[in-house]
Amino acid sequence: MMMPTKRIRHLGAVGLGAAVLLAAAYWAASAPATGSRLAAESAEASSMIVSDWNAIAQAETVLLRPTAHGQTRGIAMVEGAVYDAVNAIDRGYHSYLLDLHEIDADPSGSQGAAAATAAYRVLRAITPPARHAGLDASYMATLATIPDGPAEQEGVGAGEAAAAA
Repeated sequence: MMMPTKRIRHLGAVGLGAAVLLAAAYWAASAPATGSRLAAESAEASSMIVSDWNAIAQAETVLLRPTAHGQTRGIAMVEGAVYDAVNAIDRGYHSYLLDLHEIDADPSGSQGAAAATAAYRVLRAITPPARHAGLDASYMATLATIPDGPAEQEGVGAGEAAAAA
């Protein structure tokens, strides 16, 4: 029995979204920890922030172009920025677009703040203004879970730089 084309496209988008979500959660949880990283932010907390923002990105990008191709483009933009933002602090891997030497992020920066900021900034850039209030609320809620201070600000700076790249 042949599946209708629309159903195949939907399954492709769902499968891609699930694969991106699982890969990002695995990557964030298994990324090598640096010795100077704040003890207050665990790898589990960072991976939960990445997972939360992956879900937000998936929900927002499907509204832009409800096809697998349309959603994939938006998800790729978000994930590229999240990867570079976290890597700007961790420096365990090669960057995608960000010049790590130019950013010179402190390894004690919050990887969760970096990931959330990168995802938030990219999503604000690609979504219509009517969607921004919800993104703003989600971003503020995420930052509220991260202790205020230099580590949070370092993460926010890395996330903004990655999103701009």
